[in-house]
Amino acid sequence: MTDVLRKGYKFNGSTFDLYYPLPSELNPSAKVAYEHNIFGVIRQVMYSKVNANEIDFVVFVNGLPLATFELKYNSLTASSW
Repeated sequence: MTDVLRKGYKFNGSTFDLYYPLPSELNPSAKVAYEHNIFGVIRQVMYSKVNANEIDFVVFVNGLPLATFELKYNSLTASSW
């Protein structure tokens, strides 16, 4: 997945950039591209139409899921929800 983010996706001879890294130099066009990245966190993401399974949090970069988090409740260490 990270390889696709770094190098893009090639299809029919065209490359689609999925993520723009932070530019190391002060290149104005690279800075503009980096600022167009969209980072998002969505909670309670349902991933099945068959049953009601959900993932607690998903981190997205430009619409692609980058990381998922499943929160667990522990009555010994957690305060009331």
